[in-house]
Amino acid sequence: MEPWVAKITQWIQEGRTPYMFLHTPSNRHAPEVATYFAEQLNKAIPGSALFTPWPEIQEPLQDSLF
Repeated sequence: MEPWVAKITQWIQEGRTPYMFLHTPSNRHAPEVATYFAEQLNKAIPGSALFTPWPEIQEPLQDSLF
């Protein structure tokens, strides 16, 4: 993740407006990955990651389809 934080930081400092799309193989952990990325980017450039965390979901949502 650190190389992407560095690259996005560079782009922001160049005056660009990058958008990030983060996913994981099952997307189950995508909200945590996005939260971590935003935290790291905000450490590099405070206030740069305009991010709203995904709402917490209580598991399990559904045991089966039937």
